[in-house]
Amino acid sequence: MRGNWFRNQLGARRAGSSWPEVLDSHFPQQTEAAVNDSSLPVEWLPSIPRRYATTAVDALLVIGAFVIPTMILQEEASRVPRIVLALVMLFLYEPICTGRFATLGQWVTGVRVRDFKTGGKIGVTRAWGRIILKTLLGVISFLILPFFPGRRAIHDLASGSIVILARTEADFARWASERITEAAPRSISTVP
Repeated sequence: MRGNWFRNQLGARRAGSSWPEVLDSHFPQQTEAAVNDSSLPVEWLPSIPRRYATTAVDALLVIGAFVIPTMILQEEASRVPRIVLALVMLFLYEPICTGRFATLGQWVTGVRVRDFKTGGKIGVTRAWGRIILKTLLGVISFLILPFFPGRRAIHDLASGSIVILARTEADFARWASERITEAAPRSISTVP
C-alpha cells in the first residue's frame, strides 16, 4: 500500500508537479479567517505540512553532520571534532543560509523567511536569534502555527519574520512596502 502512494507521488513529480505542490495538494491551505490578516493573501503562505517538511529536511542535514563524521572518524579521540562540527552546522548553517538566501530545506520546499515589515531578508543576526529560540522551544513553537496571523511560529513572531512561498516573494515585498508607506506619518508642511 505504501509503495503505491509513493509511486503516485513520484508520478506526480515526473508529470511536472514539484514536491511542494504535491505536498500542498494533500493538505489544503487554511482559510483566510485562520490567517487573521485580511490584507495578507493566504496563497502567499506555505501550508503547515510544508513548514514541517522544510524543518525536517534541514534537521536531516544537521543530523547528517553528526552521523557522517561518526562513521568516518570512529576513534574515541574524534568525539570533540564531531560535536564541534554538529554545533557549527546547527548554529551557523541555518542562520547564515536563512539570513542571506535559503537553507536546503527552504529551497527544496519552495519557502523563504522574510522580514514581516519590509519583505526583505532578515539578516544573519536575526536569523541566529530565530534558530536559538526555535531550538529552545522545539515543537511548542510549531504547535501555534494554525492560531497566529500569517501562520507565524513563536520564533517568527520574536524575530519579526514570516515564512512565505518563494514564488510570491516579489508580491510580498510589494505588499510590505505598501504597508510601510500607509503607516508612515504624513508630514505637515506650513506654507507662509
